[in-house]
Amino acid sequence: MELTLIRTAPGKDKRKSEGFISAFDRNAENLQDLINKLREITDRMEEVHRKATIGSLSGRSIRAAGGITTAVGVALAPVTMGASLVATQVGISVATAGGITGAASNITDRIKQKTLRKEIEETLDSIQNQLNPIIEKLVEIETEMNNLDSNPGPLGISTLDITQIIQRASTANIRPATEQVSRTVKKAQ
Repeated sequence: MELTLIRTAPGKDKRKSEGFISAFDRNAENLQDLINKLREITDRMEEVHRKATIGSLSGRSIRAAGGITTAVGVALAPVTMGASLVATQVGISVATAGGITGAASNITDRIKQKTLRKEIEETLDSIQNQLNPIIEKLVEIETEMNNLDSNPGPLGISTLDITQIIQRASTANIRPATEQVSRTVKKAQ
């Protein structure tokens, strides 16, 4: 990815804009790679969380089924003369297995999320390190532009004045068209 700017700034300004272009060109590919890495990490994070949520819900369902089996076994014990207590024991075992499944899913999710968050932080630090030289060049250009804005040129007009004149001229050309659109919309209603 290459940045193209108007390269006609005189002297020092041209060097600053070329410095920005050079910094951008040097870091653009690495920045894109880091952004792609962030996307991959967030995709993995979403997948881990999705699977952990499924495991947790499955564990809750199994636990609920075990609880129901336990309750039924206890409720039928007087009628079956204790034979249904086997169902109670099975229900307790199933409920325990469901609880362990849910807990394991939640623990796995937390551990993986923590690891992936650390990876995201490291990637964001790398992005910031890649952006710093670009930002420095932009600050230099902004400072120079502010100096130009406050110092009128040979005609006594600063770049700030020229910018305002251009904005007003653009607005003046747009105003009749927007008024026409507004009238047309009102008629259509």
